Amino acid sequence: MAKSEHVNRRVIFAMPEQRSVGDNLFFAKDGSETKSRLGAAKFDSKNDAAKFAKEKNIEIDGAMRYIGRLDFAESEIGDEI
Repeated sequence: MAKSEHVNRRVIFAMPEQRSVGDNLFFAKDGSETKSRLGAAKFDSKNDAAKFAKEKNIEIDGAMRYIGRLDFAESEIGDEI
């Protein structure tokens, strides 16, 4: 069986997910907000994302700011796999 070309990762949304591409807001590795899904901090697990949020003083409220999943092409993840 061939390896999947897409990888599912968790990200922290800085606002509710929007359906249109480019309208989402995420948290980057440095804790700042970014519109770039490629610039979003990516995590293997919800626990890893929650730990990062705590370290960066990002309040996860489950409504406006929450941990969600996104699919990325392996080429978009690069060394992060």
